Amino acid sequence: MTTSTTADIEPPQKKQKTMSPAMTEGTAESKIPPQAFEQTSLLIQKLSDKARAPTRGSPLSAGYDLYS
Repeated sequence: MTTSTTADIEPPQKKQKTMSPAMTEGTAESKIPPQAFEQTSLLIQKLSDKARAPTRGSPLSAGYDLYS
């Protein structure tokens, strides 16, 4: 009969991390559809000399920032 000591016992092997396909496809920017970068036009008419045209906060904003 053999006896084991703590030096004879090997720790269990670590599990390998697996990534889902979404995590391996690239950065978040590569998941943005190309149509999101297309330019759209917005027709406006300034009713006053002090009026400001609407602007987008960032290129991927859903809408325009309006000013009063």
